[in-house]
Amino acid sequence: RARQGYLPQELLVEAYHKLRRRKIEFLPSSFRTSLTSKKNVLCAGLWLRGVALRMHEERNGADWKLGSFSKASRGMKLENLAICVKGSFTKVRSGGAFGTPMWRQNPYWIVRRKDGVRFDSATKVTVGVAEAGEYPATLCVHAVRNGEHAAMSGLSSVLVTGFEVLTGSSANDDLPIMSFTLPEHDETRPVFIVPSAAFGEYGSFTLVFEATDPIEIEEVNHPPRAVWQHEQPMTLEWSRERPHSVLMGGGRAAGGAPLMSWYRNPQFRISLKRAKRRISSKLRTLSTTIQVEVTSTAFMDPSLSVTASNFNFAASNSGPEPEAQPQQQQQQQQLKDEEDTRLRWIFTECDSQSDGSVTKAELIKACKRNPRIAAFFNLPRRINKEDGSEDMLLEKFGCMDKNNDDVVSLDELVQFYSQHCRPRRAELEEA
Repeated sequence: RARQGYLPQELLVEAYHKLRRRKIEFLPSSFRTSLTSKKNVLCAGLWLRGVALRMHEERNGADWKLGSFSKASRGMKLENLAICVKGSFTKVRSGGAFGTPMWRQNPYWIVRRKDGVRFDSATKVTVGVAEAGEYPATLCVHAVRNGEHAAMSGLSSVLVTGFEVLTGSSANDDLPIMSFTLPEHDETRPVFIVPSAAFGEYGSFTLVFEATDPIEIEEVNHPPRAVWQHEQPMTLEWSRERPHSVLMGGGRAAGGAPLMSWYRNPQFRISLKRAKRRISSKLRTLSTTIQVEVTSTAFMDPSLSVTASNFNFAASNSGPEPEAQPQQQQQQQQLKDEEDTRLRWIFTECDSQSDGSVTKAELIKACKRNPRIAAFFNLPRRINKEDGSEDMLLEKFGCMDKNNDDVVSLDELVQFYSQHCRPRRAELEEA
Protein backbone atom coordinates (compact mmCIF):
# COMPACT_ATOMS: atom_id res chain seq x y z
CA ARG A 1 0.00 0.00 0.00
CA ALA A 2 2.83 2.39 0.78
CA ARG A 3 4.44 1.74 -2.61
CA GLN A 4 1.12 2.25 -4.33
CA GLY A 5 0.93 5.57 -2.50
CA TYR A 6 3.98 6.75 -4.50
CA LEU A 7 6.45 6.62 -1.61
CA PRO A 8 10.03 6.55 -2.91
CA GLN A 9 11.56 3.09 -3.05
CA GLU A 10 14.53 4.13 -0.92
CA LEU A 11 12.18 4.78 2.01
CA LEU A 12 10.91 1.19 1.86
CA VAL A 13 14.21 -0.69 1.77
CA GLU A 14 13.69 -2.18 5.22
CA ALA A 15 10.11 -3.17 4.44
CA TYR A 16 11.18 -4.93 1.22
CA HIS A 17 13.97 -6.69 3.14
CA LYS A 18 11.46 -8.04 5.70
CA LEU A 19 9.16 -9.15 2.87
CA ARG A 20 12.02 -11.08 1.27
CA ARG A 21 12.91 -12.80 4.54
CA ARG A 22 9.28 -13.81 5.01
CA LYS A 23 9.14 -15.29 1.50
CA ILE A 24 12.25 -17.45 1.87
CA GLU A 25 11.64 -18.55 5.47
CA PHE A 26 9.44 -21.53 4.57
CA LEU A 27 10.30 -21.68 0.87
CA PRO A 28 12.28 -25.00 0.98
CA SER A 29 9.61 -26.89 2.95
CA SER A 30 6.81 -25.51 0.76
CA PHE A 31 8.75 -26.51 -2.36
CA ARG A 32 9.26 -30.09 -1.15
CA THR A 33 5.60 -30.39 -0.11
CA SER A 34 4.31 -29.14 -3.48
CA LEU A 35 6.69 -31.50 -5.29
CA THR A 36 5.43 -34.48 -3.30
CA SER A 37 1.76 -33.56 -3.67
CA LYS A 38 2.22 -32.90 -7.43
CA LYS A 39 0.97 -29.33 -7.34
CA ASN A 40 2.82 -28.50 -10.50
CA VAL A 41 2.16 -24.76 -10.80
CA LEU A 42 2.99 -24.12 -7.15
CA CYS A 43 6.11 -26.29 -7.36
CA ALA A 44 7.42 -24.57 -10.49
CA GLY A 45 6.58 -21.12 -9.15
CA LEU A 46 8.34 -21.72 -5.83
CA TRP A 47 11.42 -23.00 -7.64
CA LEU A 48 11.54 -19.91 -9.83
CA ARG A 49 11.06 -17.70 -6.77
CA GLY A 50 13.99 -19.40 -5.07
CA VAL A 51 16.19 -18.79 -8.11
CA ALA A 52 15.15 -15.14 -8.22
CA LEU A 53 15.74 -14.58 -4.49
CA ARG A 54 19.16 -16.34 -4.59
CA MET A 55 18.24 -19.23 -2.33
CA HIS A 56 21.55 -20.91 -3.17
CA GLU A 57 23.19 -18.30 -0.92
CA GLU A 58 20.98 -19.18 2.05
CA ARG A 59 21.60 -21.83 4.70
CA ASN A 60 18.38 -23.68 3.96
CA GLY A 61 18.75 -23.49 0.19
CA ALA A 62 20.13 -26.98 -0.36
CA ASP A 63 17.78 -27.73 -3.28
CA TRP A 64 18.88 -24.61 -5.16
CA LYS A 65 22.55 -25.30 -4.46
CA LEU A 66 22.22 -28.38 -6.68
CA GLY A 67 22.08 -25.99 -9.62
CA SER A 68 19.04 -27.24 -11.58
CA PHE A 69 15.41 -28.21 -11.11
CA SER A 70 15.95 -31.70 -12.52
CA LYS A 71 18.52 -32.48 -9.82
CA ALA A 72 16.33 -31.06 -7.07
CA SER A 73 13.30 -33.04 -8.29
CA ARG A 74 15.21 -36.25 -9.08
CA GLY A 75 14.92 -36.24 -12.85
CA MET A 76 11.84 -34.14 -13.54
CA LYS A 77 12.13 -31.29 -16.05
CA LEU A 78 10.60 -27.89 -15.42
CA GLU A 79 9.32 -27.54 -19.00
CA ASN A 80 7.43 -30.85 -18.62
CA LEU A 81 5.88 -29.74 -15.36
CA ALA A 82 4.20 -26.52 -16.56
CA ILE A 83 4.27 -23.86 -19.27
CA CYS A 84 6.49 -20.92 -18.29
CA VAL A 85 6.03 -17.53 -19.96
CA LYS A 86 8.38 -14.63 -19.21
CA GLY A 87 7.24 -11.02 -18.92
CA SER A 88 8.28 -7.73 -17.36
CA PHE A 89 6.90 -4.50 -15.94
CA THR A 90 8.34 -1.38 -17.55
CA LYS A 91 7.51 2.31 -17.34
CA VAL A 92 5.17 2.05 -20.32
CA ARG A 93 3.76 -1.37 -19.39
CA SER A 94 3.01 -1.02 -15.69
CA GLY A 95 -0.30 0.15 -14.29
CA GLY A 96 -0.12 -0.66 -10.59
CA ALA A 97 -2.05 -3.01 -8.33
CA PHE A 98 -5.47 -4.48 -9.10
CA GLY A 99 -8.31 -2.03 -8.59
CA THR A 100 -6.30 1.10 -9.39
CA PRO A 101 -7.34 3.35 -12.33
CA MET A 102 -4.29 2.42 -14.45
CA TRP A 103 -4.40 -1.33 -13.80
CA ARG A 104 -5.26 -2.11 -17.43
CA GLN A 105 -1.86 -0.71 -18.51
CA ASN A 106 -0.16 -3.85 -17.15
CA PRO A 107 1.00 -6.46 -19.67
CA TYR A 108 -1.53 -9.20 -20.33
CA TRP A 109 -1.90 -12.45 -22.26
CA ILE A 110 -4.77 -14.22 -24.03
CA VAL A 111 -5.31 -17.87 -23.15
CA ARG A 112 -7.47 -20.08 -25.36
CA ARG A 113 -7.93 -23.72 -26.29
CA LYS A 114 -5.60 -24.92 -29.02
CA ASP A 115 -7.14 -25.01 -32.48
CA GLY A 116 -7.79 -28.37 -34.06
CA VAL A 117 -8.19 -30.23 -30.76
CA ARG A 118 -11.53 -31.76 -29.80
CA PHE A 119 -12.70 -31.13 -26.25
CA ASP A 120 -15.19 -33.41 -24.52
CA SER A 121 -15.25 -31.56 -21.20
CA ALA A 122 -14.51 -28.19 -19.66
CA THR A 123 -10.90 -27.07 -19.59
CA LYS A 124 -9.52 -26.14 -16.17
CA VAL A 125 -6.60 -23.71 -16.15
CA THR A 126 -4.27 -22.94 -13.25
CA VAL A 127 -2.00 -19.89 -13.42
CA GLY A 128 0.69 -18.68 -11.03
CA VAL A 129 3.21 -15.86 -11.15
CA ALA A 130 6.72 -15.78 -9.69
CA GLU A 131 9.39 -13.12 -9.41
CA ALA A 132 12.42 -13.16 -11.70
CA GLY A 133 14.43 -10.84 -9.45
CA GLU A 134 14.18 -8.73 -6.30
CA TYR A 135 11.43 -6.72 -7.96
CA PRO A 136 8.50 -6.84 -8.50
CA ALA A 137 7.89 -7.96 -4.92
CA THR A 138 4.11 -7.66 -4.52
CA LEU A 139 2.75 -9.74 -7.39
CA CYS A 140 -0.88 -10.67 -8.10
CA VAL A 141 -2.61 -12.27 -11.10
CA HIS A 142 -6.21 -12.08 -12.37
CA ALA A 143 -8.25 -13.65 -15.17
CA VAL A 144 -10.72 -11.25 -16.82
CA ARG A 145 -12.68 -10.89 -20.04
CA ASN A 146 -14.32 -7.94 -21.76
CA GLY A 147 -18.02 -7.19 -21.60
CA GLU A 148 -20.39 -7.52 -24.53
CA HIS A 149 -20.07 -3.82 -25.42
CA ALA A 150 -16.36 -4.29 -26.17
CA ALA A 151 -17.14 -7.30 -28.35
CA MET A 152 -19.72 -5.31 -30.33
CA SER A 153 -17.18 -2.54 -30.97
CA GLY A 154 -14.57 -4.96 -32.30
CA LEU A 155 -12.10 -4.51 -29.41
CA SER A 156 -11.40 -8.22 -29.06
CA SER A 157 -7.72 -7.90 -28.08
CA VAL A 158 -7.97 -4.70 -26.02
CA LEU A 159 -8.90 -4.81 -22.33
CA VAL A 160 -11.40 -1.99 -21.71
CA THR A 161 -13.56 -0.77 -18.84
CA GLY A 162 -16.56 -2.82 -17.82
CA PHE A 163 -14.62 -6.09 -17.86
CA GLU A 164 -15.72 -9.25 -16.05
CA VAL A 165 -13.40 -10.72 -13.39
CA LEU A 166 -13.35 -14.51 -13.62
CA THR A 167 -10.99 -15.10 -10.69
CA GLY A 168 -7.83 -13.81 -9.07
CA SER A 169 -5.08 -14.72 -6.65
CA SER A 170 -5.37 -14.19 -2.91
CA ALA A 171 -3.02 -12.19 -0.69
CA ASN A 172 -2.88 -15.19 1.67
CA ASP A 173 -1.34 -17.54 -0.93
CA ASP A 174 2.29 -18.61 -0.58
CA LEU A 175 2.55 -17.81 -4.27
CA PRO A 176 -0.01 -15.85 -6.33
CA ILE A 177 -2.07 -18.66 -7.92
CA MET A 178 -5.57 -18.90 -9.37
CA SER A 179 -7.68 -21.59 -11.07
CA PHE A 180 -10.68 -21.22 -13.34
CA THR A 181 -12.68 -23.04 -16.00
CA LEU A 182 -12.02 -21.70 -19.48
CA PRO A 183 -15.31 -20.43 -20.98
CA GLU A 184 -16.60 -21.53 -24.35
CA HIS A 185 -14.42 -20.24 -27.18
CA ASP A 186 -15.45 -16.72 -28.22
CA GLU A 187 -12.88 -14.86 -30.31
CA THR A 188 -14.63 -11.55 -29.61
CA ARG A 189 -14.38 -12.03 -25.82
CA PRO A 190 -11.09 -13.82 -25.06
CA VAL A 191 -9.82 -14.51 -21.55
CA PHE A 192 -7.01 -12.18 -20.44
CA ILE A 193 -4.40 -13.17 -17.86
CA VAL A 194 -3.22 -9.95 -16.18
CA PRO A 195 -0.32 -9.94 -13.68
CA SER A 196 0.12 -6.84 -11.56
CA ALA A 197 2.36 -5.32 -8.89
CA ALA A 198 2.51 -2.10 -6.92
CA PHE A 199 3.15 1.03 -8.95
CA GLY A 200 6.85 1.58 -9.61
CA GLU A 201 7.91 -2.03 -9.06
CA TYR A 202 9.58 -2.56 -12.42
CA GLY A 203 11.22 -5.86 -13.25
CA SER A 204 10.79 -9.32 -14.75
CA PHE A 205 8.44 -12.10 -13.74
CA THR A 206 7.37 -15.56 -14.96
CA LEU A 207 3.82 -16.77 -15.51
CA VAL A 208 3.31 -20.51 -14.90
CA PHE A 209 0.42 -22.28 -16.67
CA GLU A 210 -1.14 -25.73 -16.33
CA ALA A 211 -4.31 -26.92 -18.07
CA THR A 212 -6.29 -30.12 -18.40
CA ASP A 213 -6.32 -29.70 -22.21
CA PRO A 214 -3.86 -28.20 -24.72
CA ILE A 215 -3.97 -24.40 -24.64
CA GLU A 216 -2.41 -21.47 -26.51
CA ILE A 217 -0.97 -18.42 -24.75
CA GLU A 218 -0.49 -15.20 -26.71
CA GLU A 219 0.84 -11.91 -25.38
CA VAL A 220 -1.10 -8.83 -26.47
CA ASN A 221 1.65 -6.53 -27.70
CA HIS A 222 1.47 -2.80 -28.32
CA PRO A 223 0.11 -2.69 -31.92
CA PRO A 224 -2.99 -4.86 -31.28
CA ARG A 225 -3.70 -3.01 -28.02
CA ALA A 226 -3.53 0.41 -29.71
CA VAL A 227 -6.18 -0.29 -32.36
CA TRP A 228 -7.11 3.40 -32.35
CA GLN A 229 -3.70 4.30 -33.78
CA HIS A 230 -2.87 4.27 -37.46
CA GLU A 231 0.57 4.61 -39.01
CA GLN A 232 1.23 5.10 -42.72
CA PRO A 233 4.78 6.17 -43.65
CA MET A 234 5.09 8.56 -46.58
CA THR A 235 8.21 9.93 -48.27
CA LEU A 236 8.11 13.55 -49.44
CA GLU A 237 10.72 14.94 -51.81
CA TRP A 238 11.66 18.52 -52.62
CA SER A 239 13.90 19.27 -55.62
CA ARG A 240 14.45 21.90 -58.30
CA GLU A 241 12.89 19.64 -60.89
CA ARG A 242 9.23 19.85 -61.65
CA PRO A 243 6.79 18.94 -60.29
CA HIS A 244 8.57 18.80 -56.91
CA SER A 245 9.66 22.44 -56.97
CA VAL A 246 6.03 23.56 -56.93
CA LEU A 247 5.66 22.12 -53.41
CA MET A 248 8.70 23.89 -51.93
CA GLY A 249 6.93 26.51 -49.89
CA GLY A 250 9.50 27.07 -47.15
CA GLY A 251 9.09 27.25 -43.40
CA ARG A 252 7.33 29.75 -41.18
CA ALA A 253 8.63 31.89 -38.36
CA ALA A 254 7.23 31.38 -34.88
CA GLY A 255 4.85 34.02 -33.62
CA GLY A 256 3.96 35.48 -37.01
CA ALA A 257 1.84 34.89 -40.05
CA PRO A 258 3.42 32.63 -42.70
CA LEU A 259 4.52 33.81 -46.11
CA MET A 260 2.17 33.15 -49.00
CA SER A 261 4.62 30.62 -50.39
CA TRP A 262 4.25 28.52 -47.21
CA TYR A 263 0.82 27.43 -48.38
CA ARG A 264 2.45 25.60 -51.31
CA ASN A 265 3.84 22.96 -48.95
CA PRO A 266 2.27 19.46 -49.15
CA GLN A 267 -0.98 19.04 -47.26
CA PHE A 268 -2.80 15.87 -46.31
CA ARG A 269 -6.45 15.40 -45.49
CA ILE A 270 -7.13 12.37 -43.30
CA SER A 271 -10.73 11.22 -42.87
CA LEU A 272 -11.96 8.64 -40.38
CA LYS A 273 -13.93 5.89 -42.07
CA ARG A 274 -17.04 4.28 -40.70
CA ALA A 275 -17.16 0.60 -39.92
CA LYS A 276 -18.54 -1.71 -42.58
CA ARG A 277 -20.77 -3.57 -40.17
CA ARG A 278 -23.26 -1.74 -38.00
CA ILE A 279 -22.24 -1.54 -34.35
CA SER A 280 -24.14 -0.45 -31.27
CA SER A 281 -25.15 3.20 -31.32
CA LYS A 282 -23.67 3.62 -27.83
CA LEU A 283 -20.23 2.84 -29.16
CA ARG A 284 -20.34 4.56 -32.55
CA THR A 285 -17.54 7.07 -33.06
CA LEU A 286 -18.31 10.42 -34.68
CA SER A 287 -16.52 10.76 -37.98
CA THR A 288 -14.46 13.89 -38.45
CA THR A 289 -11.84 15.30 -40.76
CA ILE A 290 -8.38 16.58 -39.83
CA GLN A 291 -5.66 18.13 -41.92
CA VAL A 292 -1.93 17.55 -41.55
CA GLU A 293 0.54 20.04 -42.97
CA VAL A 294 4.17 19.22 -43.71
CA THR A 295 6.52 22.09 -44.51
CA SER A 296 10.01 22.28 -45.89
CA THR A 297 12.72 24.03 -43.92
CA ALA A 298 14.43 25.55 -46.94
CA PHE A 299 13.29 26.97 -50.25
CA MET A 300 15.89 25.37 -52.52
CA ASP A 301 17.64 22.27 -51.26
CA PRO A 302 17.71 19.49 -53.86
CA SER A 303 19.07 16.93 -51.37
CA LEU A 304 16.30 17.48 -48.84
CA SER A 305 14.09 14.47 -48.19
CA VAL A 306 11.52 14.25 -45.41
CA THR A 307 9.57 11.21 -44.23
CA ALA A 308 6.14 11.87 -42.76
CA SER A 309 5.06 9.07 -40.47
CA ASN A 310 3.42 8.28 -37.16
CA PHE A 311 0.13 9.96 -38.00
CA ASN A 312 -1.77 8.69 -34.94
CA PHE A 313 -5.42 9.55 -34.46
CA ALA A 314 -8.49 8.11 -32.78
CA ALA A 315 -10.58 6.03 -35.15
CA SER A 316 -13.34 3.49 -35.17
CA ASN A 317 -13.18 0.23 -37.10
CA SER A 318 -11.89 1.01 -40.57
CA GLY A 319 -13.97 -0.02 -43.54
CA PRO A 320 -15.56 1.28 -46.72
CA GLU A 321 -17.64 4.44 -46.71
CA PRO A 322 -21.36 3.93 -46.02
CA GLU A 323 -23.86 4.05 -48.83
CA ALA A 324 -25.42 7.39 -49.69
CA GLN A 325 -28.43 8.36 -47.54
CA PRO A 326 -30.95 11.16 -47.78
CA GLN A 327 -29.64 14.41 -46.34
CA GLN A 328 -32.22 14.51 -43.54
CA GLN A 329 -31.42 10.98 -42.46
CA GLN A 330 -27.71 11.75 -42.42
CA GLN A 331 -28.30 14.82 -40.27
CA GLN A 332 -30.37 12.82 -37.81
CA GLN A 333 -27.70 10.12 -37.66
CA GLN A 334 -25.00 12.73 -37.06
CA LEU A 335 -26.99 14.23 -34.18
CA LYS A 336 -27.46 10.74 -32.72
CA ASP A 337 -23.72 10.08 -33.02
CA GLU A 338 -22.95 13.34 -31.25
CA GLU A 339 -25.29 12.43 -28.40
CA ASP A 340 -23.78 8.95 -28.05
CA THR A 341 -20.24 10.34 -28.01
CA ARG A 342 -21.20 12.88 -25.38
CA LEU A 343 -22.91 10.29 -23.17
CA ARG A 344 -19.90 7.97 -23.35
CA TRP A 345 -17.62 10.87 -22.37
CA ILE A 346 -19.86 11.82 -19.42
CA PHE A 347 -19.99 8.21 -18.21
CA THR A 348 -16.19 7.85 -18.45
CA GLU A 349 -15.69 11.10 -16.50
CA CYS A 350 -17.98 9.88 -13.71
CA ASP A 351 -16.58 6.30 -13.64
CA SER A 352 -13.41 7.16 -11.72
CA GLN A 353 -12.79 3.50 -10.77
CA SER A 354 -13.05 2.33 -14.40
CA ASP A 355 -15.25 -0.60 -13.37
CA GLY A 356 -18.13 0.07 -15.77
CA SER A 357 -20.49 1.56 -13.16
CA VAL A 358 -21.04 4.88 -11.38
CA THR A 359 -21.86 5.20 -7.68
CA LYS A 360 -23.46 8.15 -5.88
CA ALA A 361 -20.09 9.14 -4.43
CA GLU A 362 -18.48 9.09 -7.89
CA LEU A 363 -21.28 11.27 -9.28
CA ILE A 364 -20.87 13.81 -6.45
CA LYS A 365 -17.11 13.99 -7.04
CA ALA A 366 -17.58 14.29 -10.81
CA CYS A 367 -19.96 17.26 -10.39
CA LYS A 368 -17.49 18.95 -8.07
CA ARG A 369 -14.56 18.27 -10.39
CA ASN A 370 -16.14 19.15 -13.73
CA PRO A 371 -18.80 21.88 -14.16
CA ARG A 372 -19.91 20.31 -17.47
CA ILE A 373 -20.97 17.15 -15.62
CA ALA A 374 -22.94 19.19 -13.11
CA ALA A 375 -24.61 21.16 -15.91
CA PHE A 376 -25.60 17.98 -17.76
CA PHE A 377 -27.44 16.61 -14.70
CA ASN A 378 -28.76 20.10 -13.81
CA LEU A 379 -27.07 19.91 -10.40
CA PRO A 380 -24.88 22.36 -8.46
CA ARG A 381 -21.19 21.60 -8.28
CA ARG A 382 -21.29 21.26 -4.48
CA ILE A 383 -23.87 18.83 -3.12
CA ASN A 384 -25.14 19.63 0.39
CA LYS A 385 -27.98 18.49 2.62
CA GLU A 386 -28.82 22.00 3.76
CA ASP A 387 -29.74 23.48 0.36
CA GLY A 388 -31.63 20.44 -0.88
CA SER A 389 -29.09 19.58 -3.60
CA GLU A 390 -28.48 16.15 -2.06
CA ASP A 391 -32.18 15.29 -2.42
CA MET A 392 -32.04 16.42 -6.06
CA LEU A 393 -29.04 14.15 -6.71
CA LEU A 394 -30.69 11.16 -5.01
CA GLU A 395 -33.85 11.69 -7.05
CA LYS A 396 -31.95 11.79 -10.35
CA PHE A 397 -29.78 8.83 -9.33
CA GLY A 398 -32.94 6.85 -8.49
CA CYS A 399 -34.39 7.65 -11.93
CA MET A 400 -31.25 6.31 -13.61
CA ASP A 401 -30.80 3.24 -11.37
CA LYS A 402 -33.54 1.10 -12.90
CA ASN A 403 -32.49 -2.20 -11.27
CA ASN A 404 -31.93 -0.67 -7.79
CA ASP A 405 -28.37 -1.99 -7.41
CA ASP A 406 -27.03 1.39 -6.17
CA VAL A 407 -24.88 1.87 -9.28
CA VAL A 408 -25.60 3.31 -12.73
CA SER A 409 -24.43 1.56 -15.88
CA LEU A 410 -23.90 3.06 -19.33
CA ASP A 411 -27.16 1.50 -20.55
CA GLU A 412 -29.07 3.10 -17.68
CA LEU A 413 -27.52 6.51 -18.41
CA VAL A 414 -28.51 6.23 -22.10
CA GLN A 415 -32.04 5.20 -21.12
CA PHE A 416 -32.28 8.12 -18.68
CA TYR A 417 -31.19 10.56 -21.37
CA SER A 418 -33.68 9.14 -23.90
CA GLN A 419 -36.62 9.37 -21.50
CA HIS A 420 -35.91 12.68 -19.75
CA CYS A 421 -33.31 14.80 -21.56
CA ARG A 422 -33.93 14.23 -25.27
CA PRO A 423 -37.70 15.03 -25.16
CA ARG A 424 -36.99 18.21 -23.21
CA ARG A 425 -34.34 19.20 -25.75
CA ALA A 426 -36.81 18.68 -28.60
CA GLU A 427 -39.41 20.87 -26.87
CA LEU A 428 -36.89 23.68 -26.45
CA GLU A 429 -35.86 23.46 -30.12
CA GLU A 430 -39.49 23.63 -31.26
CA ALA A 431 -40.16 26.61 -28.97
